[in-house]
Amino acid sequence: MLLWRILQRMSPLGWIAGGVVLALSVPAVRKRLMSVATTAIDSVMPSPDNVKVMGNSGNGQISTLEDAGL
Repeated sequence: MLLWRILQRMSPLGWIAGGVVLALSVPAVRKRLMSVATTAIDSVMPSPDNVKVMGNSGNGQISTLEDAGL
């Protein structure tokens, strides 16, 4: 009875937060969300190897501009 009153008075944000907590309590859901988050971060942030390649190509362009007298 008391639980039903609490659930009736809960805001939509409370329902969302409760659903998230419930979903994250399931290990399979937590594992899948971790892999999705890892993939998203990897696609947004460049890897150190890519940064080195971009830096080296920029150095080549700068030396070309210096050789051309610009």
